Amino acid sequence: MPDSRDTIAAIATAPGKSGIGIIRISGPKCLDIAQAITTTTLKPRSVQHTDFLDHNREIIDKGIVIYFKAPGSYTGEDVVEFQGHGSMVTLNLLLKEICRRGARHASPGEFSQRAFLNGKLDLVQAEAVADLIASTSEKSARQAIRSLEGRFSARILDLVEAVTTVRVYVESALDFSEEEIDVLADAEIPEKIKTILDQLDRLLNDAVAGKKLREGLNVVIVGRPNVGKSSLLNLLSGSNKAIVTGLAGTTRDIIEDTIYLDGLAMTLIDTAGIRDPENEIEAEGIKRSQEQIMGADVLVLVTDNQETTREETDIVQDHPAEQVFIVHNKIDLYGHPATSKKILEYQHIFLSASNNEGVDYLIDALQKLVGENNSSEDLVLARERHIHLLTNTRDMLTSGLEDFHHQGQVELLAECLKSAQKSLGEITGEVHNDDLLGEIFSRFCIGK
Repeated sequence: MPDSRDTIAAIATAPGKSGIGIIRISGPKCLDIAQAITTTTLKPRSVQHTDFLDHNREIIDKGIVIYFKAPGSYTGEDVVEFQGHGSMVTLNLLLKEICRRGARHASPGEFSQRAFLNGKLDLVQAEAVADLIASTSEKSARQAIRSLEGRFSARILDLVEAVTTVRVYVESALDFSEEEIDVLADAEIPEKIKTILDQLDRLLNDAVAGKKLREGLNVVIVGRPNVGKSSLLNLLSGSNKAIVTGLAGTTRDIIEDTIYLDGLAMTLIDTAGIRDPENEIEAEGIKRSQEQIMGADVLVLVTDNQETTREETDIVQDHPAEQVFIVHNKIDLYGHPATSKKILEYQHIFLSASNNEGVDYLIDALQKLVGENNSSEDLVLARERHIHLLTNTRDMLTSGLEDFHHQGQVELLAECLKSAQKSLGEITGEVHNDDLLGEIFSRFCIGK
């Protein structure tokens, strides 16, 4: 982990020409450094116009300087921001002068890491900063702001408080058994744990849905060769990424493009046609197709007939039916009207990709699915680590409750409650290690 006692500096605006460029510095030396290269006496939270000077007292740039005195800053340390013209030449000259006077270049995410270490943000809020910067839709940006405000953290803290309350009672019974605290006879303990589990399940559902909002959905287009998968990808994406020919087996590798529906990113994935391979290259393409099918959020099975064969439906049989759309392409060749209808458990859509007929039915179906995944204001922009820790918390509480019910194992219940509390603490960073922090903050951009 970088030394938090150093003074760090970084350009905080994106590379390239712009009207304004910002350099941010944080740490114990930042006020002395800023005072040395400006022509004004810095006052906390005061916007002051100044020249920015090099060590020879020559002007590098003109702009404004703002001093944030600790602890009233983003990092909790003394922070100074220099706002000048957005030339990378002058910004780099100014950054060089700042480092000459005792600062060092900040690592990616180091400002936010210091904010976390100084108690200005918890770990979920720090991750929300990165999510906000990386957001690709209005909805994901709004959810990132909600997490930054602390809504996700508040739900975690409610769970921590509930688990702690039960844990204190159970451990008190173990520590003071002579006081005749009979945990086994207390029906409230199982009920309280069940209430926590219900609360946890709701948060997990919101976290899984929020993860999809954050990362988007993988929509995998599958089917036999030459049924129009590539034509459908090109039509949905408005591009010509996939090669379209009359030859079966043209697509040998995975082809991707991204579209946005109702604020949610959808990665469209065109796959090699599923059949008995004719050569080694096609076999590898089919293998990759099967890997994509396993990880798909949505499967679009394309056929060029009015009816699907058993071999075709076998491709999607292990996927939840509500996440599968069966597209009957080439209706212009067999005279079926464009439509969408439920047949048994699957939604069937009849269209012609080559004539752009009926494609709106597929888009409507995808939009409806997006709405179901994306409608709740309670969604949280969760990461895989959040879901893993929430799942681990649920498993610990479930295991402890079963031991308590079937074996009267109060000691095991106490240990499970302790583990559950630890897992929840790891989400907000109350419990953390340097490797975890390094992994999280290294993914941030420089200057944040």
